[in-house]
Amino acid sequence: MESKLVQVIFFFLFVTVSSAYTPFQYFMHVQFWPAAECQNSGGVNKCYIMQPSHLQFTIHGLWPANKSSSSSLDCKGDAFNVNGMNDTLKKELLSSWWDWRKGEHVEFWQREYDKHGKCSDNVFLKTEYFRKTLAMYHDFDIAQILQKANIVPQPLQPKMSLYKLYSIDQITKAIESETGGHSVNIRCYQQNQKKSNNGSKPLIYLAQVALCYNRSGNM
Repeated sequence: MESKLVQVIFFFLFVTVSSAYTPFQYFMHVQFWPAAECQNSGGVNKCYIMQPSHLQFTIHGLWPANKSSSSSLDCKGDAFNVNGMNDTLKKELLSSWWDWRKGEHVEFWQREYDKHGKCSDNVFLKTEYFRKTLAMYHDFDIAQILQKANIVPQPLQPKMSLYKLYSIDQITKAIESETGGHSVNIRCYQQNQKKSNNGSKPLIYLAQVALCYNRSGNM
């Protein structure tokens, strides 16, 4: 089968024991590239970027998942309680897990935990879920890994010809070379023709990277 090559732009912008456990098979550790998320949401004026975080991937969440379904699980565990977090943990989370949409960080953590984290409360107890997610994040600095492979962010350009393009294969191979060959999932956004500033083809840009871990949280 002929392989289809997709060219991607990578750019930056300044700016308790219970019978109610939700069964799942593995975790997806998902990271954002904030500039792409902002661009997809209408531009830098539509989002909240913490300096100097525009040059780093940030955490979206740690998602329990099943191979048979890509949809979100209906989590049965206990709800999020911010009172269980001490100031040290909150500070650590703010350095790499913040809400780029509105700057409502605690609310973002609550949404992620109530939607995904509750599924794993028989594996990670409450704050341990957040600590484990942070540990996974620090295991692999995606921006540094890509830079090592000469895949670097670029400022927005008026023409497509001014961009250096990267293939999905280049990006995945660069990351997999650092994860011991473990598979990686890449998500890109396509800028529609009305938003496109290159006069012809829509832009396709790197938005999210997901690394898979087993049910115990190990790669």
